[in-house]
Amino acid sequence: MTALSEDPLVLDDACVLGDGSCGLELLQLRAASKLVAQDCPERQLVGKWADEDALGFKTITVKLDVQAPADSASCDFVNADLIMPPYLGPPMRYQVTMTPTEDGKYKVKYYNALANLPPYSHEGEFDPKTQLLTEDLGHPMPGGTETVLKFFKSSE
Repeated sequence: MTALSEDPLVLDDACVLGDGSCGLELLQLRAASKLVAQDCPERQLVGKWADEDALGFKTITVKLDVQAPADSASCDFVNADLIMPPYLGPPMRYQVTMTPTEDGKYKVKYYNALANLPPYSHEGEFDPKTQLLTEDLGHPMPGGTETVLKFFKSSE
């Protein structure tokens, strides 16, 4: 049997024709992933994300590290750290929540409760089909041309 470590929702060619046990494992993983997505859609975001050439700046990478909630914790939100080059500012801690939309995507809210008064939030979107996660900052950074961070899963 092949070990399946990739995302079972987007895995198509993981099994060899005739390997029934691999096909069964893939089916079980897909079913489990869909249940997790319904009970705690935020778990789909767990992992490392990156936006290369972020906000219209060439060579600037902004990262988002989304932590899994503790197994015993409720899934009201997941913690995420926004990490940018130090000259743009320190890392920021967000509480991330997701709400399903009618088109199969999710509305994402990034809440920064630790910000100097007042706490603030940004909105974005997650498309499970394309695995694109966005955050709209609402205004461009000085010298920048875009307001939306566009994150894709990162291997780092």
